Amino acid sequence: MIQQKPKETPTPKNVAQVAEAVKIGRAVIAEGKTKVVAVNAMYPLIKDEPREIIWKAFEEGASLTPKGAITYLYNVIKEFKKKPK
Repeated sequence: MIQQKPKETPTPKNVAQVAEAVKIGRAVIAEGKTKVVAVNAMYPLIKDEPREIIWKAFEEGASLTPKGAITYLYNVIKEFKKKPK
């Protein structure tokens, strides 16, 4: 039987930026805007973080479920790749 190494929880590269993104997401939601708007406001600050960190930030900042956070991340990455630089 193959022993699998337990998955390690990644740590944020920049804790302050993740906290700021969560704060921005909560503020956008408090203004009555959509979760999409909140995620789009949060993503530029945390785009260089590991996916697991981004998912957690979306869950906390945009009030998403774990599965919803994965879907929103997929969609926001696609959207940001389309935007002209």
